[in-house]
Amino acid sequence: MDPTKADLESLLKKPFPPPPAEEQTFPWIPALAFLFLTFSCVQAAYRAWADPSTVSFIASAYVALLALFWCLRRLDSLPRGGVGATATAEENRLKFSVWLLSLVLNGMFSFRVAEMLPPALAAVVWMVAGATTLAGIYVFFIYREPLADAAGSSPFPAPSKMTGAHQLHSQE
Repeated sequence: MDPTKADLESLLKKPFPPPPAEEQTFPWIPALAFLFLTFSCVQAAYRAWADPSTVSFIASAYVALLALFWCLRRLDSLPRGGVGATATAEENRLKFSVWLLSLVLNGMFSFRVAEMLPPALAAVVWMVAGATTLAGIYVFFIYREPLADAAGSSPFPAPSKMTGAHQLHSQE
């Protein structure tokens, strides 16, 4: 195996090291997104204060989104298992939690949208919600990304080989 090529399995199994302390900065974009989400939910709840079902929908959607973001952040910080490697129990729990929270949010929003639509369009909304749920099952629990084989060759084309539109632009 060529020593200059990185072993993909070892790279996927270990998490990225954090930057040195002097390079760490405050994550402004997630903080601003969180503040915007909180502000919009508070504003929506204030406007809908006379309707308890809408306020409870806003509050439960907010809590479910926060839980989803927390689970995604935890899942992203875990080391990845390779092909044939068994996922840790925590990784499996977090994947299930992400899928379940996505399912709950998908169902909540589909219900709110479908109740305002004619029956034919409501059926389309529920079919799309069901397809999204099935896609989540496939992505989280069934599909396994292929890694490089023992000889070090990757199933993906090398970056130097250009195909399609990239090839057309390079010939100009």
